Amino acid sequence: MIELSDITNNIPDADPQVDPEKANAFETLLELLNPAEREVVDLRFRAGMKVVEIATELSVSERTVIRRLKRAYGRVREWVRE
Repeated sequence: MIELSDITNNIPDADPQVDPEKANAFETLLELLNPAEREVVDLRFRAGMKVVEIATELSVSERTVIRRLKRAYGRVREWVRE
């Protein structure tokens, strides 16, 4: 089973040796998320922000950030299994 971390470990600009296929897969998955989920995933993995930093940036609770990340992970797991 592929986890979100398997994909996000190969985010563009994070590593000059990124596999373009994995980078494209990550971008495609981001597009499938709703805007709130996309935003927290982008901040978490591309910007490297911690949950508390994301919460502050978005003016939401840490619990909300965690909930959005979990929901996004769940959606990604479903899509990867299909």
